[in-house]
Amino acid sequence: MPPPSFVGSEQCIQCHETEAMAWRGSHHDLAMAEASENKMLGDFNNAEFTAHGVTSVFYRKGADFFVRTDGPDGKLHHYRIAYTFGWHPLQQCLIKFRNGHIQALGIAWDSRPREAGGQRWFHLYPNEQMDYRHPQHRTARDQNWN
Repeated sequence: MPPPSFVGSEQCIQCHETEAMAWRGSHHDLAMAEASENKMLGDFNNAEFTAHGVTSVFYRKGADFFVRTDGPDGKLHHYRIAYTFGWHPLQQCLIKFRNGHIQALGIAWDSRPREAGGQRWFHLYPNEQMDYRHPQHRTARDQNWN
């Protein structure tokens, strides 16, 4: 027999239709997804956000979502956002690196309504002075998703 592997949620529906219908569209269902038009909540219209002396720019190229931000060398680089994580009240961006690591960006989108203070980018560690050498920097081991 082949080793067990992920078969996807569609396989479960055959025996668990009631549970699947309750799950579909829930925050748990939306917790992680490939970056796409209907899954990305943040402002990617060349939106700028500055934290810890770095100005990051969120933008689109065709159907893809990108961020220009500091990399593991402290210099600015362009990164394609591969996945989203979270839905409400915040959504993070996950970036896939060449070495297979998926890293969580330390900047998140506040998906609450504007009246509640949302609809803005914010840093998850606003009071922590960090640069590319800090263990919680988005390229460091502490922010490795997988």
